[in-house]
Amino acid sequence: MSVLGELLLTAGVVLALFVVHQLWWTGVQTQRAQAELREELERAWAAPPAAASGDPGAGPAPVTARGAMGYLAVPRIGLDAVFSEGVGQAELANGPGHYPASAAPGQIGNVAFAAHRDGNAAHFSELDALAACDEIIVETAAARHVYRVLDLAGGETPCLPGPTRAALAGPDYAGIAGRVIVDPGADGVVAPIPDNAALGRGGQPAVALLTLTTCHPHWSSANRMVVHAALERTETKEGS
Repeated sequence: MSVLGELLLTAGVVLALFVVHQLWWTGVQTQRAQAELREELERAWAAPPAAASGDPGAGPAPVTARGAMGYLAVPRIGLDAVFSEGVGQAELANGPGHYPASAAPGQIGNVAFAAHRDGNAAHFSELDALAACDEIIVETAAARHVYRVLDLAGGETPCLPGPTRAALAGPDYAGIAGRVIVDPGADGVVAPIPDNAALGRGGQPAVALLTLTTCHPHWSSANRMVVHAALERTETKEGS
């Protein structure tokens, strides 16, 4: 019994250290990286236009040596973070990452981002709190792109412009819901025209969409939570 008790105590200590590392220390590291990326990004954006600006509709390329591209903000959940190019472990340890094969912000197609739900500052921890028409803002050197979360049940999203609503009601987009849970390997959710669950998609993209992905449920990678939004407006920044 004495040996068993010592083993249980040791296991408890190891578990506690793991939780502290995941919840606290990785968060400290990520926040430190975010502060550095923010400073680097602002410095790059303050450089002469040839080094940092571009067509607002074309979106950004990485503008710092560490791949920072812009800001991703979701007011409903208090998210305001620098996003970088890439969705590997190294990139996501620094904050949200942009899927390299996805569209650029503001473009027709699907601009997609991933971030951790637990640990590393857990930027996407509360994606399940988002409701239809909530704002998701992507800021680049040249513009602010404001997206609105789609209707959670796949119906009409009244806050979007009329032409966008009409396109979303067409056969290629009909039924795309604002939030879904899918298998981890369901890469179709970040395709130019998302494929949620078993919905087959085809055709040419006609809508500027945005997708956020993260693990689901908390502390598990058994599934993936996906949030879809559509572009409401683009605000060109002064001097761009």
